[in-house]
Amino acid sequence: MDSREIWERLIKTALKDTILSKDEHNFLKNVLLDLETYENTLSKALEDGIIDGGEQANLFTMRMQLIQKMYDVANMDDHITDEESELIRTTQSIINSLADIEKSSPKEF
Repeated sequence: MDSREIWERLIKTALKDTILSKDEHNFLKNVLLDLETYENTLSKALEDGIIDGGEQANLFTMRMQLIQKMYDVANMDDHITDEESELIRTTQSIINSLADIEKSSPKEF
């Protein structure tokens, strides 16, 4: 999964009702870059075919921070809309797919 596919999946979710709401725009603006950074970091870690202990710890920390950030951004106005919930589900699915790629690679401790 590359940055383009991540962007397409999130935009498709956001535009499901053909309208990009203020909440959806804010979510995308605040989460998309971090999600792409996580994907790029994973890709770089996989370049040598092995994820070492430091890379694994860094990727785990990035995932946890990203998960926390998406909830914080969605709840900024003390209310998570149905649209934001859909974006959270899509983002979590993307994170899970990337984590599966990480888990399936050889590890070096």
